[in-house]
Amino acid sequence: MAARALSALPAAACPAGRIGRSQRHFAVRARCQCGRTLRSIMRTWLGLFGLLSAPLLWADETGDWLARMIEAQASQSYQGTFVYERQGSFVAHQLWRRVIDGQQTERLLQLDGMPRESLSRNGRLLCMTGSADELQLPPRQQVLTHLNTQALTAHYQPRLLGSNRIAGREVEELALLPRDPHRYAMQLSLDRETGLPLRSLLLAAQGQLLERLQFTELQLQAPGDEQLRATGDCREIEPLAVARDAEVWRADWLPPGFVALATWRRPNPLGGQDLLTQVYGDGLASISVFIEPLREAQAGDAHSQAGPTAINSRQHSTPQGEFMVTVLGEVPPATVERVALSMRAPGGQP
Repeated sequence: MAARALSALPAAACPAGRIGRSQRHFAVRARCQCGRTLRSIMRTWLGLFGLLSAPLLWADETGDWLARMIEAQASQSYQGTFVYERQGSFVAHQLWRRVIDGQQTERLLQLDGMPRESLSRNGRLLCMTGSADELQLPPRQQVLTHLNTQALTAHYQPRLLGSNRIAGREVEELALLPRDPHRYAMQLSLDRETGLPLRSLLLAAQGQLLERLQFTELQLQAPGDEQLRATGDCREIEPLAVARDAEVWRADWLPPGFVALATWRRPNPLGGQDLLTQVYGDGLASISVFIEPLREAQAGDAHSQAGPTAINSRQHSTPQGEFMVTVLGEVPPATVERVALSMRAPGGQP
């Protein structure tokens, strides 16, 4: 759907006593400043379970639908409202997105609770209201801008499920079943006219609903300048600096198909070495790594999960000092833990 900022972690993602305040603050703030588009979709676990033994249908058609979706993500202007659900909580949003000559501008307004908003351009967050903890951004996949059908089908098995209707529009249901245990299954409800995803469910292997995103209304007119103008309460976000190669930590293991998408650094508000953020993706799922220098000798390892987001933090001792490495992603907890264990400091030994 739209090019998105990595969603802000809700407070429940890091229970008190498991992930420290400063560590959680860094991960939440950094995640809120990265970018990504609306996630994919799934119908019911029973439907997907039945697909596991069914023959692959309409192989050529699945490729066509995936290609249409990728094109729609890059070129389609629209506006509408949708509901985002995770952990039994529903939040309604209004979205305006305009694409002119490949330049994408998007404004997102939270309709429930406090009227929080964000404004982004070409996947970079320009401003937001409220704190990173309070802004309940739904997932948006910057990684889709790096997606191609060949890479996607190498790690997901696409299957057409038939027609449906979402928000009064005809859609085609497309399941994406993972070929390994390192990522979740998805299903895309793709608009027949445009190829845009209009509904999404994300399910764990045991069938639990982790996340739902569903449009309730969609208009294909490009929004005007006034609709894309943020309110005066929208706080400007400073752009993140690209990290130097010598600063980048190495992941000795990543799930097959995951590649480095971006690495940023920003000043440490406590002084000392910069804070680093590294993002990896397979075209649909993403994993973020936050690296923070520690002042205390011992901070302790921690892990947690909030809906689809798994979090794993581990202390690393390096010649440059102690660091806390926090890995989070909308992938199974075992995947996040394995990435966290594999992280190596620049020049570090396996």
